[in-house]
Amino acid sequence: MSRRHPPDHDMGPHMPGLEDMQRKLDALKATAERAESQQGDLARMREEITAIEESATSSDKTVTVTAGPGGAVTNVSFTQEAMRLSAIQLSSTVMSTLRQAVAAAARKQAEIVQGHVPEGDVLERVLQTQEEMLGTSIERPTSDSGQQSSARHDDDDEGPDSFLDSRGY
Repeated sequence: MSRRHPPDHDMGPHMPGLEDMQRKLDALKATAERAESQQGDLARMREEITAIEESATSSDKTVTVTAGPGGAVTNVSFTQEAMRLSAIQLSSTVMSTLRQAVAAAARKQAEIVQGHVPEGDVLERVLQTQEEMLGTSIERPTSDSGQQSSARHDDDDEGPDSFLDSRGY
């Protein structure tokens, strides 16, 4: 009759490999929690971007243009005085005001993204591009201007583990 010997390793709670498996499981749980948090951050950011509505009014106050996310123009309004402008003047005023509204919406969108990805330079890149395209200097928002916006969630920042890190934004 052959006698079976117990395996060489201890089957108790401190079994070799069990601690390693527990560490891996804990790491996996932490990764899943970060992913859920980042997914929530992404959803909030999308909601904030969807709600963007920026208006610009011409210097002569005859034309107002409202733009939303992605530069979509959502409204153009004219005063009675605008109807007295020549076609060339009105066209020029509309286009200039439209560019201002679209640029303001793009800046707002960049501010929102920057609020969720504070280590990125999205806002600065947008501002530089607009300065080059518009040929004018654009005022930089102060560091606390985004804090005043109720749409920002700066307290929810995940730091370097942000969902946009791997994309280089």
